[in-house]
Amino acid sequence: MASARSVYVCDPAAHAAQTLGLLNWRFIRSRAYYSALLAELQLAQDEHDKALATAPSARVDVMTSGCIAARLEQVTESSRSQGGRT
Repeated sequence: MASARSVYVCDPAAHAAQTLGLLNWRFIRSRAYYSALLAELQLAQDEHDKALATAPSARVDVMTSGCIAARLEQVTESSRSQGGRT
């Protein structure tokens, strides 16, 4: 008898979005990190408008990570240069 193997399709953007939905609002730095990750994944999937909408949702104004702020700025610039309209 042949055993059936489950096949899982991994959608990193869906996982990042789910993580954002599960994170408590108090975890500002974690939310900013996952927002940056989600925006980068959307950009990689040619979802420029989504990436432009996601990037400003991170509360960069209240966090201390310049690295995350730089990642979000890069996503915004790349999305706009590749046809994003938001």
